[in-house]
Amino acid sequence: MQRATGRRSGSGRRSGSRTVGASFNVSMELLIENARTKLECLTLVNNNSASFPPRLQARVFDILRQHLQTPIDQQLCNNDEPYNWITASLEGTTMLGRAFFERNATNRKSFADCWPHIFKWLKALLVIRDEYDKDGRYSQVLRDTYSICYYVCPNVLEEDEVIELAVRAYMGTDNLNGHYTSEPFIACVAQYGEKMEVGSCIMEKVLERCDITAEDFVDKIVARINRIIAQASSMDLQELNNLIHTLGDAVYLRRSLTRASLRSSVASCLVTTLKTLLDDKVHSLHLVQVTRTVLSCVFASLTFITKYAYHIVEEGILILLPKAASFDADPSGHPKPGPYCESTAISIIEQLRICCVCNVKMVDFCREELEKLYTSNVQFKSLRDTSPKTSGLTFRKIWDSFVALLLESSVLHRLFEMGYAPESGTCANRVCLRLGSRAHFKKCARCTFTLYCSHSCQKADWSSHRIRCKALNDEHLEILRLPYLHLPRKKAAFYINRYRDTIVRLSQEKGILERDLAVRISYDQFPFRMELFDWHEILKDLEEHPDFGVVAEMLHQTEVDRRQWLLVVIRMQEMEHPCIVHVDHKWTKSIRVPPHTSMEHDQVSFINEDGKPFVCERNDALRAGILLAKRYAVEMEKVVWNDSVLSRATEKVIKEFEHELLEDGAQAEVVSTSDK
Repeated sequence: MQRATGRRSGSGRRSGSRTVGASFNVSMELLIENARTKLECLTLVNNNSASFPPRLQARVFDILRQHLQTPIDQQLCNNDEPYNWITASLEGTTMLGRAFFERNATNRKSFADCWPHIFKWLKALLVIRDEYDKDGRYSQVLRDTYSICYYVCPNVLEEDEVIELAVRAYMGTDNLNGHYTSEPFIACVAQYGEKMEVGSCIMEKVLERCDITAEDFVDKIVARINRIIAQASSMDLQELNNLIHTLGDAVYLRRSLTRASLRSSVASCLVTTLKTLLDDKVHSLHLVQVTRTVLSCVFASLTFITKYAYHIVEEGILILLPKAASFDADPSGHPKPGPYCESTAISIIEQLRICCVCNVKMVDFCREELEKLYTSNVQFKSLRDTSPKTSGLTFRKIWDSFVALLLESSVLHRLFEMGYAPESGTCANRVCLRLGSRAHFKKCARCTFTLYCSHSCQKADWSSHRIRCKALNDEHLEILRLPYLHLPRKKAAFYINRYRDTIVRLSQEKGILERDLAVRISYDQFPFRMELFDWHEILKDLEEHPDFGVVAEMLHQTEVDRRQWLLVVIRMQEMEHPCIVHVDHKWTKSIRVPPHTSMEHDQVSFINEDGKPFVCERNDALRAGILLAKRYAVEMEKVVWNDSVLSRATEKVIKEFEHELLEDGAQAEVVSTSDK
């Protein structure tokens, strides 16, 4: 290391008396100069540098940079305490703080120029971290340095070796007191922002280079979270918050890290953590902050419509949400209802609602959980009823709409299982155009959208279909093939038929001809939204939306050939998916309401773009099933979620429905005979 060779000359000093400020500057300049050769002076400078004027701060950084630029071999040979010198130099850099480096372009450039040397030492010290760093100084330096990088020269956080250091620093050691640091990884992920696909590719490459699997990485997070919450009386809330934040970032990185984060063990960890936090008797702002982070991580995971939602519900998330909705605090730390935890709890309920739209199994999971809660859990009922009302969108209001929709879905799914309202399909071969049950058709193996009644029809239509089909890229093929769209499509077919009269009336008011009518159903909000539009609008730019090109083949048939079907666009998670819905009034006809069943208005499940509700005027099988389930629940002294209650209600509805169909068939036969 370069050492000072002599004392500064007195030339240039002002003669006569000096002010106190001038004396202070001289003594500080001397202290700063001595920081080149004396470790205690360097430490003293670091502790006071934040209060120095800008000129002296720049001098300090010049000296720190000189130390950091020293080659590793030279540093180890020439100093008795080489690691303390370098650690102090790194600490001095971070103690100057982000504000100093952001102050002007010169300071920013100085840090960027020094970064290779800073990184060299951060990497070297990581190897011996557990041997010399007993008080966590290195961890603090590492997290603060990455924080400065994020604001001063963020591009360095996209470099493979910088990400690798962050990953290795996070993995740490396996012993109970082993050092690890979460924040550098968080900073690297944050740098990608909306470019998560790029980030996931780089992160996977880095993990492979570190010989770490995505499961290893996530399991390490889960193990550390479980270790902290096991010490419920003395939890390190700051570290717990960082760990859960890291887990949330891993979810958003997609690919292998997302898959690793959506396992049942992770769901169990998050729900257990949330329960531990909500049970804590010492309410504080830190506790509230960690609770918000856990709720946000659960919500992030639920945005991926997978079986992860089952795990969250199975682990008991539903009973925790009412309490979480009341778990905010004011700045003094006293309990006070607020919008933050409540709004995230509401978002989780809304996401669970979307999962229920997509998956029958999810409906059953939620229904079984609600049966347990409503049967015996008095605390749950009290929490639900006393949830805060801090905004128009209260938790209680969202919860009530969730359970109402869940009951509607439970009844509808059981009706589907019993053969009610099967989907129809049309052969795409224009010479054939056969109409029948969708289950009996074959799909184009590539796009999986276009239906054919036989191999010969597909072969005959290939010369026409192949142009549109081959224009589909992998992204749009993936959209058409998404498996979780099957149930939303089937439900859309039912609801289009159910509200057909209202849809036709509104289309006439908008001046849309029935042959040009299309409907967009947005399942990503509630009440679900139905928007009516002219299907020609959506086909204007098929280069941007080639998945709608396969729809165009059918839409351009003549009005007669189309046989009462229309284009429906399903919108979920900011993606739009086309499907074809056939009109069949038979499945939404009125049936008799059994005696002693009170008539109730349906909840508003669908609205138009003006916010006006779609209303079914008939007492169809769905409404009758819901009414009967409520009636039988009272008679059987069970909750409406009970399996036997729902089975009895839907079986009664199907029996009544079949009776109505037989009567209609007999009447039709009489009319036909009299005509003859």
